[in-house]
Amino acid sequence: MIEVEEIKQEIPELKKESYESNFRKHRFFVISYGTLGSLIIILGLIAIIITGAFPCLHSMCHPNATCYNKPFFADCVCNSGFSGNGRDHCDGKQ
Repeated sequence: MIEVEEIKQEIPELKKESYESNFRKHRFFVISYGTLGSLIIILGLIAIIITGAFPCLHSMCHPNATCYNKPFFADCVCNSGFSGNGRDHCDGKQ
């Protein structure tokens, strides 16, 4: 039994008090990094919405045109057999 008691004495016990004091000591950094991470995610989502990750969702192409997603803009091209700029007009068969 002496061996078991010696081992118990050698193993430091994790006390609730020490955990709470460590959290109090470092809570500024925990809260700061959590807030910073949330802010980065929110700003990233706003940037995607503003720049238009999928500009064809909100661009207005002519009914006889096809929209192609390009970085930061949508490219409207008239379908085969039509000519024009793709946004305002696609005139009849060529």
